[in-house]
Amino acid sequence: MLSKVVQARTGGPGPGDNHYAVLHHTDCGITDLAAFPELLADYFEVPAGDLDAKAVTDPVAAIRVDVEILKQKLRVGVFVSGLVYDVATGLIDVVVPPARVEA
Repeated sequence: MLSKVVQARTGGPGPGDNHYAVLHHTDCGITDLAAFPELLADYFEVPAGDLDAKAVTDPVAAIRVDVEILKQKLRVGVFVSGLVYDVATGLIDVVVPPARVEA
């Protein structure tokens, strides 16, 4: 049913289309590692100098980063979206609306 609503509103995915949704949440425990860059860099398997690009302390920015990374790995035509779940309110914010991966 949800795929029909998305398709009607956005021309987005319909039955049979692949759709990847990246979901982060607020108040994530990984933000505690921001005070320990060497541990965080090890977790992400990146040099400590590259940590800012991961936007660990900002779930909205992190969603945008992760969706862009995912889009580079998926085939053309697949749908990708990015959402943030607010643990305090129970609401989900659509940060990156469903869109097809383009060439």
